[in-house]
Amino acid sequence: MDSFLIQLTLLTGVPIDQIKMLTGFFISVTFGFAFKNFQNPQLRLTSGAIVGVLLTIFVYEYAFINILIQTIIVYVMVKYLGKNSPWPVFIETLLFLSIHHIYRQITDYGGWTLDVTTILMMNTAKWTSFAFQIQDGLNNKCSKEQQERAIRKFPTFLEYFSFSFFFAGCLAGPAYDYHDFYQFIHQQGGYQKIGSTTKEVLKLSCLSFGLITTYMYLSYYFPFHWVISQEFGSLNFLQQLIWLNVMITVQRCKYYAGFCFSELSISSCGLTWEGGKFGNKQQFQLDGNLKEMQEMVDKLNMKLQTWEEGKFGKIKQIDLDWDLQYNMKDKVEKWNISIQTWLRRYVYQRIYSEEEMKKNPSKQQISFQTTFMISAIWHGYYPGYYFAFVQWAILNSVNKFSFKWSLNNPIFNKFDEYRALWFIRWFVAQSYFTMCGTSFLLLSIDKILLFYANTNYILNISLIMTYAVFVITGIGQRKKKI
Repeated sequence: MDSFLIQLTLLTGVPIDQIKMLTGFFISVTFGFAFKNFQNPQLRLTSGAIVGVLLTIFVYEYAFINILIQTIIVYVMVKYLGKNSPWPVFIETLLFLSIHHIYRQITDYGGWTLDVTTILMMNTAKWTSFAFQIQDGLNNKCSKEQQERAIRKFPTFLEYFSFSFFFAGCLAGPAYDYHDFYQFIHQQGGYQKIGSTTKEVLKLSCLSFGLITTYMYLSYYFPFHWVISQEFGSLNFLQQLIWLNVMITVQRCKYYAGFCFSELSISSCGLTWEGGKFGNKQQFQLDGNLKEMQEMVDKLNMKLQTWEEGKFGKIKQIDLDWDLQYNMKDKVEKWNISIQTWLRRYVYQRIYSEEEMKKNPSKQQISFQTTFMISAIWHGYYPGYYFAFVQWAILNSVNKFSFKWSLNNPIFNKFDEYRALWFIRWFVAQSYFTMCGTSFLLLSIDKILLFYANTNYILNISLIMTYAVFVITGIGQRKKKI
């Protein structure tokens, strides 16, 4: 098999690690179509685990042992620590991932070779969420969402092992928690009747191919590292912003393609399916003095319910309208969605409860900043990640300040009324986000500082100054007295 793959690499020029990953995806997608028809939960658990293990060994070779060891460690920790396991598991798992990140940076600094950190990052989300869901099953004091997703009965090792190595997502994600996995295996909830997956797989395949083709063609005309060249520095600031926004959009096509591609196997087997549900066209509610008739009205409301067809999207990686968003919150939530969901459910909402954060804004700020820092560590230890995430955190705070100011000042409504003003707001927000994203991709300090120097630090300084003005003056943060 290896000799065939080597020949394929020589023929196509595609690195062998990428050839293996593509082959693994093809196998998992093909098996997914067959798996969708399996009905027996034990068969689904066993076959899903076996194929997942074989694919993991095929792509990651001896590094499979690393994943296996950590899988067992987490299960043992959760089993014996019970409701006290989440944070010990979180720290140990993040440390385990960090060791692999550091090793990769030492042996392949700045390289794009696919290695075991690819799947360890996704499994970190799965392992840590598993520990929190076990805690939720033993704890009555948790939010409604946490209660719904709690694990009430401790899984057998086979159930847990299949969750960790399940073929759909075993190579590059996306991440999903045990609640969704259990319902899918046992065909419960929205998984009772999964629609045809063929059309969804074809759509994702076409999107992946189209996006990667776009990237390969346009990246020649908008080369990324031109941002650290003297020629880029010689442009005026407006020209730089325009070029940056086009260039980083081209770069994002590569990530869009990867996200769509990673959804293929979980779509072919139906794991991304959202079951249909009843939705009301109209709801009638009686006023306080006619409560005795409410039961009759409730029956009327039931008759008005309409069936909303199921769709794919329960577990996803990206919303392709990302570039059209100007709100930092929307941009964060629509990018690498499975990981953003993990960060929200199992980091941000676990440091303090939602009630505590509502009562004490400083606690909300601590949870917010900690979440950004953990996201940076999860990505790795290149300096560019920290330049990016620190500034993204500041940008998000500025976004919150601006949003609150807009609520207290009707003049900001004009940004939605006039297309020209909407475009200006979008362009400014996109430019700041692009600056952070460019820092993320440049990785090393020397290249990042060259990029900043080329733009005369205008975006960096203006961002910090805007944040300082909001913090010091509190402008627009208090409601006007009527």
